[in-house]
Amino acid sequence: MIGKQITRDGLKYKISAYDEDKKLMLLEEVTDDENGDISCLFDAEYKEGTVSASKCESYFISKRSFFEQAEKSTDKCIESISSKIREKYYRISIPICNLIAKAYISET
Repeated sequence: MIGKQITRDGLKYKISAYDEDKKLMLLEEVTDDENGDISCLFDAEYKEGTVSASKCESYFISKRSFFEQAEKSTDKCIESISSKIREKYYRISIPICNLIAKAYISET
C-alpha cells in the first residue's frame, strides 16, 4: 500500500505511511517532481484500491520541510525524529508526527 497513488477530491496523492492500529494514513500530494503537501486521513481503510476515511487534516507543509526538520534528529529512531518534528510543528499530534517519522525512515 505504501507508495500507491490515489485520487481524492480531484488531486493525486501518494500513500507515504500507514498505521493500521490507529487507522491513520499519511498522504503526500503529487503535483510534479516536487515534494507535495502532507495530509492525514483518520479512520482510514484501504480496500480493493479504494481509500475511505472519516476525516482529513491537511497541513500545507511539504514533505521536504518535514524531512528537513527530521534530519536534525541525532538519533534515527521514530520517537526521536517525531520529537524533533514536534519542536517546530508543535500543533501536529504525536501519532501523526510518528507517521511522518516512519515515512522519513523508510525513504532515507
